[in-house]
Amino acid sequence: MFIFGELTTIAKVNYKIIAGRVLLDIGYPDEFDILVHLSEQSPDIAIGMNERYNKEQGAG
Repeated sequence: MFIFGELTTIAKVNYKIIAGRVLLDIGYPDEFDILVHLSEQSPDIAIGMNERYNKEQGAG
């Protein structure tokens, strides 16, 4: 399994352990590799994304 992407957070999350538990819970055999490559999202992109989602909240 590959977990790749960019994110903005201060949370300390062990994505490898969480993904491993999910794979076992849904029936995968207990032998698998999980590769995690996460990097910090560009501040400019984060601002744009946050503005976009804030505008969409409550719309309707």
